[in-house]
Amino acid sequence: MTVTGGTVQALAYSPRGDVLFAGDSAGHIDLWSRSGRSAGQLPQAAGVSALAVSPDGHWLATAGTDGRLRVWNVASRRLQWEQAASSFFLTSVAFSPDSHTVATGGGGAVAGSGDTVKLWNVTAGTLRGTLNGHTDVVTAVAFDPSGARLASGSRDRTVRLWRVDTLTPERVLNGHSDFVSAVAFAPDGKTLASAGWDASVLLWNPADGTRRAALNGHAGPVRSLTFSRDSSLLASGADDRRILLWNARTGGALGEVGRLADGVTALSFGPRNVLAGGSVQQVRAWQVTAPASP
Repeated sequence: MTVTGGTVQALAYSPRGDVLFAGDSAGHIDLWSRSGRSAGQLPQAAGVSALAVSPDGHWLATAGTDGRLRVWNVASRRLQWEQAASSFFLTSVAFSPDSHTVATGGGGAVAGSGDTVKLWNVTAGTLRGTLNGHTDVVTAVAFDPSGARLASGSRDRTVRLWRVDTLTPERVLNGHSDFVSAVAFAPDGKTLASAGWDASVLLWNPADGTRRAALNGHAGPVRSLTFSRDSSLLASGADDRRILLWNARTGGALGEVGRLADGVTALSFGPRNVLAGGSVQQVRAWQVTAPASP
């Protein structure tokens, strides 16, 4: 699959796995059917830095390089609303499991200025609350499957866990020696993964914040993470052009899935494959199989 133009910054499947959404740095949002055929395009006025599809399949949220959050109606393919979510640029977006809330991460022009996580009401487009604590740009956000907890990663080298109901901090996870660039919860909620510019992927127990494993294998900043739907596999993509596969339960290395001609900037697990995108303006897919149960 070839995108219209620009680096592929984000990939996400619809909940049923029948539509793939791809956002690029030139401001295009391409839609693809399961067979790989083009299913249309949504125009955005700025580059797409991240996107997410709501669990109920009704909404698409996009983070713009202009600092604006845009929420689209998937059925009508029309823009529902947009808000200025960051004073400088927006880096990340995630839906809550009930599809009622969307979280954003971003930063200001100066470290410590505007480096927040914000929660928005999906239907009304109103701000629900702001989570302050990071001291540099927030680069990634993710809800756990219960919706009670939110994880955020930042250039301040920390991962932070927040209680969504009270909008309060729960704990800070330290372990990365450079910028944190991605966070992801396993669908079963038992594992939190984080990735960074230190070329590492760390696995955490989100219940108590303990580090479960350090996954080393990349030779450059790791930009993207994605879990398989059964929580058994974790894929990571990095500037070294490789997509590596890991046993998400044990942290064991399962080898290289494939590689792109340039750095890997976006990953997504489909029903039976893993997809990767990068600056080559293409999305490639590889079939993967789950590891045997331990």
